[in-house]
Amino acid sequence: MPLRIGFDVDGVLADFRSTFRATASRIIHGDPRDFDAMSSPGSEAPLSQEDIRRVWEGIAKAPNWWMEIEPFEPDQIARLYGLARAARWEVFFLTKRPPSAGRSTPRCRAAMSPCCRRRSRAWTP
Repeated sequence: MPLRIGFDVDGVLADFRSTFRATASRIIHGDPRDFDAMSSPGSEAPLSQEDIRRVWEGIAKAPNWWMEIEPFEPDQIARLYGLARAARWEVFFLTKRPPSAGRSTPRCRAAMSPCCRRRSRAWTP
């Protein structure tokens, strides 16, 4: 029986926070510069609940927003891919994503390999 391994995606394998911060800046300030998701650019005040709601609404309307999140360690993901194939592990990617425009989460997972190959040759051979 093969080894079964589950990995959380957002915040573990994928850098959710940076993409969320860039999206928040673009939606709230019309500026793609990066900033801390808990504070507004140029101030110490945290994002308001209304700001956070607006960001999530923007994400929900963005087709395949989830596919834009960059990996933390592309080389290590490629290594995991190689090890899993060689040892015939069953690897599961776990996530609890709110619905958004575009592909559903299961379809995103099915599309992950081709998408990752286009974006970074290090993800999969």
